[in-house]
Amino acid sequence: MHRMLAATCIAQFERLMQVRWRLVEDSGGSLSTPFYLILVFWLAVVFASFGLSAPRNLPSYATITLGGGAIASAIYVIVDLDRPFGGIFAVSSQPLHDALTQLGR
Repeated sequence: MHRMLAATCIAQFERLMQVRWRLVEDSGGSLSTPFYLILVFWLAVVFASFGLSAPRNLPSYATITLGGGAIASAIYVIVDLDRPFGGIFAVSSQPLHDALTQLGR
């Protein structure tokens, strides 16, 4: 019984270490800086062309501004979710601290 329990504990520990290393590897961002630069440049060109072809009145300026703000906020959320352990939408480390407290008992 003790050998089975020891084997089970070792297997669970190995799985925990694999998950830990996966979390460490995934903590950095996966999207590259050139991707961001190309995306921002492309969106700036698109909105500049909209601005040049749109009539010169307040509703068209408001529409372009709201559209630019919506796309900028979507890009911000994508960048923030790409780094799960930082930013506004961060993964909480409290469950892991609770588990470590229980294991320490």
